[in-house]
Amino acid sequence: MFITAWYFTITTVTTVGYGDFNATNTTEMIFGSFIMVIGVVLFSYISGALASFMTSADASQDKLHHELMMVDRIDEENPLGRRLYQEMK
Repeated sequence: MFITAWYFTITTVTTVGYGDFNATNTTEMIFGSFIMVIGVVLFSYISGALASFMTSADASQDKLHHELMMVDRIDEENPLGRRLYQEMK
């Protein structure tokens, strides 16, 4: 019975839902509903966290690119010398 319940839970949470097992009584329906809600919440949280991480990484990359362009512009206007230019980069 435990393996059947575990299999039902995994197919529900992963949204595969083969349909070979389904809830037949009130307890199973409540448990299945609970697992489905938890799965949706976790999926949403993980997706949001991943999107936030990617946005943050992209913003950091843009900031670095902007700062490097600024060093290049300063060097064009007032030559810094090779050593100072390399240290600033």
